[in-house]
Amino acid sequence: INSKYSEELAQECLEWIKTITGENINTSGDMDNFYETLKDGTLLC
Repeated sequence: INSKYSEELAQECLEWIKTITGENINTSGDMDNFYETLKDGTLLC
């Protein structure tokens, strides 16, 4: 999984989510931030 992970794509996804939801989230594309931001699913609901 790590070899296929793209920080650029993760950042792009988080920026899109931030734009759509209006939430002030960290849009850093690193794997830990991506996981922490989306792990419980509440941001997407």
